[in-house]
Amino acid sequence: WRALGRMEGPIRTAGLMTYPLYLCHSLVGGGTLALTASLGLNRWICLALAVGAALCVSLLIVTHLERPLRLIVSNLIDRLPLPGQVRSQARAG
Repeated sequence: WRALGRMEGPIRTAGLMTYPLYLCHSLVGGGTLALTASLGLNRWICLALAVGAALCVSLLIVTHLERPLRLIVSNLIDRLPLPGQVRSQARAG
């Protein structure tokens, strides 16, 4: 693995992009494909733009959204009571 050197970061990022790509390829790629085809562009240009758009959205999710959303969800989960645990409530008065 030492041979990877400076490629380790991009390879890791590409690996992290796979799940967001799986989730968004249909919507983003399909939408881009429909839009570009309706503009009368060449089918190969449409395909390239659709693939590029899906990859860009996946990269944006990995680099800008995934960590903040993970922290928010983790904090919300940490606030939930465990099964069988009663949450204490402050009493007024």
